[in-house]
Amino acid sequence: MWVKKTEEELSNNVQKRRFGAREFVGFTIVAVALVAVVKSIGLRGWRPGALPMKWQDIMEEVPYDLIGVSVIIFVMFVIILKRGMLDHISNSNSCICMKCSNPQESNSDMKCNCGGELEFTTNLKWIPDDD
Repeated sequence: MWVKKTEEELSNNVQKRRFGAREFVGFTIVAVALVAVVKSIGLRGWRPGALPMKWQDIMEEVPYDLIGVSVIIFVMFVIILKRGMLDHISNSNSCICMKCSNPQESNSDMKCNCGGELEFTTNLKWIPDDD
């Protein structure tokens, strides 16, 4: 049966979907590390026929790589957030009637045809019936 989530469960769901500074920094560090490894084995598409770089040379370029990768990841985050790709769950208009348990799309009065109240699926959880 469908049961309404507690306030704590709802706040946990919001925090799980949130992307912030910690994620941005994490993605940036991983990306810079990948760039360093790729450079160390000689895969630099912008320099044809490049030889593997020494780690000392790579470390000298890390600040520039960090800036470049940060800008690229920041732009990707902005595009993803602006298009709402991360918020598709919260914008769902799927509902469940709390009286008859039938799924429906939301409507203006949030009432089911049976007279029951509609609740968004993001605010509900499924608990199996005890048979």
